[in-house]
Formats: sequence, C-alpha cells, structure tokens
Amino acid sequence: MSTLSEILQRLFDHVAALWPLVVIDPWETALLVRLGKPRGELVPGVHWLWPFIEVAFTTETNAEVFTAGKQTIDGVTFEVVGVFRLVDVTRFYVELNDAPGEAVSMAVAAAASKAMSSGAWKGATDQMLKAVLHAARLRTRRWGIRVEWIEFRTVTDSPTLRLLTDNTPTAVREVV
Repeated sequence: MSTLSEILQRLFDHVAALWPLVVIDPWETALLVRLGKPRGELVPGVHWLWPFIEVAFTTETNAEVFTAGKQTIDGVTFEVVGVFRLVDVTRFYVELNDAPGEAVSMAVAAAASKAMSSGAWKGATDQMLKAVLHAARLRTRRWGIRVEWIEFRTVTDSPTLRLLTDNTPTAVREVV
C-alpha cells in the first residue's frame, strides 16, 4: 500500500514540475530562477514559467515576530522581542535561503549582548535600544531582511524556580 502511494506521489511531483503556471499569493513574493541564475522577483498573481528552465521560489513577506532569547545583566533577566520583514527576496535566497527568524534572532541577540556588556544598560535604555536596532538592521540588511522594531521585556523569575534550578544537578535539569 505504501509503495503505491510513493509511486503516485512521485508521479504527481513529475507532473507538477511540468505545470507551467505558478500562483503567488498576496502575502508572498517569489524569486524567478532561470537556468540556475536569479532573474528577478515575481509579484503576487499568476505567472507562466518554462518547465525545467524556470523555477519560482516563493516566500512570505508578512511581518514576523521573533524572540532573541533571555539574557541577565546585573541581576535583571529580560528578553529581546521584535518584528522583522523580508524586503529583498533575491538577497534572501542568495545569501541566507533558510530560517530567517533564527538568523534575525541571533543577529539581534549578538547586538544586544555587545551593547549590554559595554555597560550601556545602566540608565540609558532608549539609547541602547536604538543602538541595538541600528546594529541589527546593519547585520540583517545583507540578507534582504529589515528589522522593523525591537523592545526589551523584563522577565520576572520566581524565587522558588530559581532555588530549584540552582540546587538541581545539570543532567536532571535538562530532563525536567
């Protein structure tokens, strides 16, 4: 039974490769690749492609939320959250091609860590936030991604939870 379904799936994949139309939804954009070279972006709508010669790689352009993880500075635990948007699909596919949320999270976390370790955390939250946003935009621009905004959110740690995690061996902590 599974062999028949595998055969039908492969047949469907081959027929789909010959289908000359691609539909780009309103929240998507696509990169047109002809004979392995990027040829431009496709806007939302129906587009005709040459089978086996042209391929369209689609991706969403909606704003996406990311979390850059938790950090602790001077006893204050906080997380950096924000929104990013894909603005250049050609750069995205040529430079990054996968997991934009993770790449943005790492870029913002690196910028925030650098700003906080330099002592910018003490009393200058607005300036530090602007510096982190600027650094994150510079890092993600090469991937065709724009960080729209970021903010720092303080995370309140429970004293009981902190006591449990401090006294529990590392191997047990990972299982729990």
